[in-house]
Amino acid sequence: YKKADLPIYQSAPTDLNSSRATIKELMSKVISEEAPVSRRIMIKRVSEALNIPSNSKQLNEIIGICKSQLEIKTTIEDEMEFLWPKDISPDKYSDFRITLNKEREITDIPREEVANAVVQVIGDQVSLSQQDLIKEGAKALGFMRLGSIITSVLEKGISYASSNNLIHRNAKGNWIL
Repeated sequence: YKKADLPIYQSAPTDLNSSRATIKELMSKVISEEAPVSRRIMIKRVSEALNIPSNSKQLNEIIGICKSQLEIKTTIEDEMEFLWPKDISPDKYSDFRITLNKEREITDIPREEVANAVVQVIGDQVSLSQQDLIKEGAKALGFMRLGSIITSVLEKGISYASSNNLIHRNAKGNWIL
């Protein structure tokens, strides 16, 4: 996973409404370099570039307006919105990225990407129990320690992979391709 390389503006704009073109340009760059990307990460990247607080209600509203003007796809999982380039179909997405340096949290990874990591792990390991698949899937995504949130996200990725017939359980109850 690589963070988008955005220009950093020295002073915050006095009026965000008049900065919509700049915000759209920043959003396009984040999508082209980081997608699929969560809305939370999008707000963080744009706010860092514009030198304004990420909890700015006005920035959140303007990002929503700009998002509707960009040619992108969106998905929503557990109240987290993910932004996708128009040329990538979320249900056909086949990559996953390793998160280093805590550039994103596990909740910033869409279930499609988690499912892809799980499929890769099973391909490498052949057969895994649910708990081992969660542990190895988390590692594949760059998360070395398990907690309840990481476990929950991995379980949802496993469920997504299973419901899309990418993985299934064998007679012993282990996950296989």
